[in-house]
Amino acid sequence: MGLLDDLKKQAEAAKGSELSRTEMLQSNIQVTENALKLAAKYFAQLCPQLNVLKPVATRVYYLDQVGELSGFSQGEFFSDHRTGEVEGKDRYKQVLLNFRCTLPAPLQVRRNFDQLESFRKILTRFGMKHTSQAFKNDRGVVTHEVFSITGEFLAQVLWEGDHQNAQIKVTGKHISEFGFVCMLLDARNFNDATLDEFTKLLIGKPSQFWQLGKRVPFTGQGGNL
Repeated sequence: MGLLDDLKKQAEAAKGSELSRTEMLQSNIQVTENALKLAAKYFAQLCPQLNVLKPVATRVYYLDQVGELSGFSQGEFFSDHRTGEVEGKDRYKQVLLNFRCTLPAPLQVRRNFDQLESFRKILTRFGMKHTSQAFKNDRGVVTHEVFSITGEFLAQVLWEGDHQNAQIKVTGKHISEFGFVCMLLDARNFNDATLDEFTKLLIGKPSQFWQLGKRVPFTGQGGNL
C-alpha cells in the first residue's frame, strides 16, 4: 500500500468521525428541545390547576434573625418559555415557572434601632413584603420598629437547555429554601415522571426530584432569576 492509499484511508476515517459528531450533535439538540417542549406543555396545564388548589407548602424556610417559617400558601402560578437560535434554527431554550408564597398570617417582629438596617437588608434580599411602625422615646428619637411581615415572596424555577451536551439545567430560587439551588438533568431521561417528581415538591408529597440529577453550584448566570 502506497502513501497515497494510506492518506485516502485516513481522510475517509476523518470524514466518518466528523459525520458521527454531527449526527450526535443533532441528536443532542433534538432531545434537549423535546425535553423543554415537554416541560412547557406540562407547566401550561399544571399552573391553572394549582391556581385553583393553592397548595400549602410543607417546606420550611429559615429567615435570618427570625427563625423557621412554614405553612406558606402557594398561588399565582405562571409559566412561559423562551426560544433562540441553535445551530441556525429557532429552538426552545428556556422554560420558566413562577409562583408566589405567602404566610397564612402576617408575622410581627420587633427590632431595636441598632438592628434596623441589617434587618431591612435581609427582608430586601429575600423580597419579603412588609410594613413597619416606628416607636420613639420622649425626646423623639426612634428606639425600635415593629415589622409586619406578610412573608410574601416570589419563587422561580428556570429550566435551561444545554443543546450540545443534551442536558437540562434546573435553577430554583426560593424553591427548597431561601436562596438558589441548581441541578443538571440528562435530557435523554427527561420525561413526565421527572416533572411529576418536581410537582410533588410543590404540593407537599415525598419527592425524589433532587436525586434525579447532579447538584451543581449556583453561578449567578443565565435566565430571569
